[in-house]
Amino acid sequence: MKELKSVKLSKWQLLSHYWVVPFLLFVPLLTTYSLVQIYITKSYKGIRDPNVLAQGYLWIIPAVILYFIQKKRLEFQEIKGKFNINTVETAIRETAELLNWEVYKKEDNYFIAIRRGGFASGSWGEMITIIELEDKILINSICDPDNIISIASWGWNKKNVRTFKQILETIHSEK
Repeated sequence: MKELKSVKLSKWQLLSHYWVVPFLLFVPLLTTYSLVQIYITKSYKGIRDPNVLAQGYLWIIPAVILYFIQKKRLEFQEIKGKFNINTVETAIRETAELLNWEVYKKEDNYFIAIRRGGFASGSWGEMITIIELEDKILINSICDPDNIISIASWGWNKKNVRTFKQILETIHSEK
């Protein structure tokens, strides 16, 4: 992840993260099937005009746009600066308390938390990843890829990152 500067997901998480893209491509797939029936096999029994059917390919545009949006969401944001381990751990602990993060995985310079959501919170949850490097911190917050329902964070991804940055900078400036 450090080299790619992007969150690494399991196969299931990738499917969950990108599910909207194949969903949108289903219409062009059905359109292709119908056009093959019309022009190649001559077995089409439908009533739609081929010109109207071809409009199904317009769904490719939002699918491609959403693919690039989802890909960009996996990229880390950088917080430049040299932070000691205590400062980062304190910032993580305070942010976790404030925003109800649950520690999912913690190693020496690597931290993953989950914020459980629900109908009342406006989001079904997020996964927050923080990596400490020598001269910067990488942070990312995406809709929880283990929750297939999560497709929009309603501002929680930005709030997770913004709050951590603010707390980190406050603690760092006090030292």
